Amino acid sequence: MSAETLHGYRGLACGDDYNTLSVLSDKPLPPSDGAMKIFVYANCQGQAFKTFLPQLKDGLAIRHVENWLALSGEIPVDSFLSDLREADVLIYQPIGEQHGFLSTSDKVDSLIGAVRPDCQLISFPYIYNDGLWPMLEEGGKVLNGSVVDPLLEAGAGEEEIFAAYDEDRLDFRFAERLENTVRILADREAETDVRVADFISNQFRRQELFLTQNHPTTPTIVEMINQVAPRLWDAPRVLDAAEFDPNIVGLPGRIPVDRYAHRELGLTYQAEPDEGAEHYFRNLLRMHMANWAADRAAVDAAA
Repeated sequence: MSAETLHGYRGLACGDDYNTLSVLSDKPLPPSDGAMKIFVYANCQGQAFKTFLPQLKDGLAIRHVENWLALSGEIPVDSFLSDLREADVLIYQPIGEQHGFLSTSDKVDSLIGAVRPDCQLISFPYIYNDGLWPMLEEGGKVLNGSVVDPLLEAGAGEEEIFAAYDEDRLDFRFAERLENTVRILADREAETDVRVADFISNQFRRQELFLTQNHPTTPTIVEMINQVAPRLWDAPRVLDAAEFDPNIVGLPGRIPVDRYAHRELGLTYQAEPDEGAEHYFRNLLRMHMANWAADRAAVDAAA
């Protein structure tokens, strides 16, 4: 099923066909004339630094190379290595040593070893949360769609599955899933300079912090920027997310808030669930039912 759904809602991940940020962000650094050169090696979340750091200081030269494009070979190392070697600051998301030179590990010959000795290193986590919605589409699969598997195994069809959703008879385990995804983020942050897990835990009811599972909104991004800026300059201005568009970075997609999430998470940042949200999640249920049937058919064929 396409990422496009009824009522204009989309659930997108970095690397999705709709994500055009890589085209916009991978530009060689211009002559800097003494400006601070900042190299960002991160997924689409790294675009936040190109958006916000110039709000705090003039004359920055910032290049963002999306790490997944480098890892896939779509951006050759030779196209950005000289900029990396000249950078005053490297802002990056950790990449495991199994990726060799394209990793950020100090256990192998990696990108970290290519920077100048005086280059400042600042790390931030891959920010992800899959506990704010009943279900999510990711890689053609429906995360948490398994909540309806007992009904499917009992012979329920589409009409019965939809009725269970419409009548609030499904348990999407919000508390358990939210606690788990925040704990995983906190574990990632054990090795990074920037930490946002506590902010998310404290603010998710009061502010919309994610558009999709890996596309954070402006409040989450501003929290990150306000931690990075003091590492770069003395007494930088503290940014207030309320001054900016909720998605000023322009990350694509938004998963709607349905009545299950609104009620069970106690969300207060919007008065009501999104109109039409049930259509989005019915489509996810339909996708999961199709996947479940295909998996069952494959098992039967192999028996």
